[in-house]
Amino acid sequence: MKKGFIRSVATLLAVVMMLALCAAAADVDYNAKIDEALDIYKSFGLFSNDDTDYLREAIVEMMEEDPNLFYEIMERIYSRDDRYSHYLSSEGYEENYQSENTMVGIGVVIAATDDGYLTVQGVSEGPAKKAGIQVGDKLVEADGMNIEGYLPEEAVNFIKGKEGTSVRIKVLRGEELLTFNVKRATIATSDVTSAYIDDKIGYIKLSHFNGITSFIDFMKVYDEFEEKGINTVILDLRNNPGGQLDCLINLMDNIIPKADVPYLTTWQAKPLKVTTYTTEGYGWEFNKFVILVNGQTASASEIMAGAMQDLGYAVVVGDTTYGKGRGQVHMETSTGDEAVVTALELKLPVSGGYDAIGIEPDYKVSLRLEQYKLPYLTPLKSKMDASKIKTENVRALEERLRELGYFYSTPDDVWDKRTVHAVNLFCRDNNLTQITSICKWELIQKIDDAAHKLEYKYVPNDTQLEKAIEIAKTYSESDKKAECVDQSVIDFKRG
Repeated sequence: MKKGFIRSVATLLAVVMMLALCAAAADVDYNAKIDEALDIYKSFGLFSNDDTDYLREAIVEMMEEDPNLFYEIMERIYSRDDRYSHYLSSEGYEENYQSENTMVGIGVVIAATDDGYLTVQGVSEGPAKKAGIQVGDKLVEADGMNIEGYLPEEAVNFIKGKEGTSVRIKVLRGEELLTFNVKRATIATSDVTSAYIDDKIGYIKLSHFNGITSFIDFMKVYDEFEEKGINTVILDLRNNPGGQLDCLINLMDNIIPKADVPYLTTWQAKPLKVTTYTTEGYGWEFNKFVILVNGQTASASEIMAGAMQDLGYAVVVGDTTYGKGRGQVHMETSTGDEAVVTALELKLPVSGGYDAIGIEPDYKVSLRLEQYKLPYLTPLKSKMDASKIKTENVRALEERLRELGYFYSTPDDVWDKRTVHAVNLFCRDNNLTQITSICKWELIQKIDDAAHKLEYKYVPNDTQLEKAIEIAKTYSESDKKAECVDQSVIDFKRG
């Protein structure tokens, strides 16, 4: 007993001493510690002198032994007081600041259509267009693989590949079966998607301010809106992290219809430089912009939303934005590295600074989660298999597979390759034996159970877009064009 007690006391003392040492270590003044160590070496070292920077030399030697140490130290220095500043290798910069949205492929947009084919919906400037593939062509094969009835995202895996390699595409054009050998290449993808809400309201989603490419793609849609008689635009900037300032400037010049309106000031401290950007006034007159934002709307997208809100050209709907009101300069070093340094403070015309504050929407609306509403499903006929011979449950089966995301066409009573493929996809994802020409009642029950479980899921309801459309309709029905605010309220001084 006595020995056990002594051992316990000894252990306790050891723990206390370790904690004391840890506390002492945490309070170490390393500036003083370095100065003292170097002073001793310089004062008494046989090989020391006062002209050598021993600390710097030691760090350089360590970096020569481990090159990654250089980037670790520089990143610690750059990001210590500012999360937006970074020092990166050329590879790291390319990975984190990709200049263009690109992918390797053939340059087609495909979608599943009711006839069971993957139909070409669009052809960009690239290999497919050069080879002769056209909008409306129905994809049949990719390198001998029959892709009829496949989902678009699955078929893409057979079409994509390494840059410079070729893929043999077989398409149905009318009654003619055509074959094309297409060489895969890097294809630029767009940051812009659009739609027509009605004959007066247009919708544009801009996912990134990606230089001249984003500007051209945006203006192509925006100019088409004018030609089609659109008077109110919903601009979706949700989850847009920003991008290049020149893209923003070009867009503001070509959207705002009035010239010489100041919309942004940048304050640079080193060297001191203040720049105010004003509009060129190239835009066509519109009734209003309704701009959608959320917590991931940042940087250039915040400037656009905030400036157009301040100037009276837009109302903003959604959640408070990210609050990135400082700009960075990107500089390439002599060795090819990239230094990204926060150098600018950004100010809006009326709201002023918004860093760490964000842009407040005129209409605060958050996405709402709602319980999934399962539509009416054709009742299953009990214990009936589905196949070419027994078709009673085919429509009901396809309806359930459609809700689960495996069947893209319109459900019917016909058992065909689309049905087979959809059932096989369900089997694959649920580790079940795949079928060939019949779906047994036991499997139909599993599919039915999975479909009805959707009723217990919650899905996001885009209440923000719903509100934006509601507001846009009130503006689109008006004859009043958007007007700029009295410029006497513009001073950029707040914040």
